[in-house]
Amino acid sequence: MQILPADGVKLAQVKGKAEAIADGWFDRIDTIPRLLLTDKLSVF
Repeated sequence: MQILPADGVKLAQVKGKAEAIADGWFDRIDTIPRLLLTDKLSVF
């Protein structure tokens, strides 16, 4: 995972939330190819 915080935002402020989002995607890793192929996911 790569985190690129906005200017003035410290990594510590967003790291926990970013990790929680990534963990949610990892829990659904088997659905990502289907979402990509059906154009329901445009960014990964």
